[in-house]
Amino acid sequence: GFDSTAVTATAARHMAGTGGAVVAYTAAPREGYTRTLANRLADESMLAGATAAMHPNVEHVVMRSDRNPMANLSRTASIYCGPVFNICNETWFDAISDDAADRGISVLLEASMGNATISEVGTWALPELIRSGRILSWLRIAFGLARNRKVGLQSILWSSFNFLLPNTL
Repeated sequence: GFDSTAVTATAARHMAGTGGAVVAYTAAPREGYTRTLANRLADESMLAGATAAMHPNVEHVVMRSDRNPMANLSRTASIYCGPVFNICNETWFDAISDDAADRGISVLLEASMGNATISEVGTWALPELIRSGRILSWLRIAFGLARNRKVGLQSILWSSFNFLLPNTL
């Protein structure tokens, strides 16, 4: 992803100046897993490995966890003080955290929100603008996204108004 690449490359460049190293973790599905949506990549570990290989001070570690996602649910809920979302990903988070602890790593930089930070194009703001009645701001962003071909009209409308639809739909 764009965000994880930016985090890894920035950390590698910064640490290179101090002679330090970076361990770059990639969460990946089991070997051979290919079921995914059309035009999606089920396993990005090869691309992440290529990014890591560009930096001599980066060690790339691929985590393919076979842990039970329910095993540490109580612990995880107590850490975040609330419900655990995307529980299927917790197996990777736990495996990465355990491996980092075993290596004595005390700082983790993460891009766990996927491409929802550095490279997010603006669709996450759309429903909040609608909810808060900021229609002019919504129009400016929606038309900007469409004009720059960042997002198609269907995606703009879905992102903006899907919260109004009942879950049964």
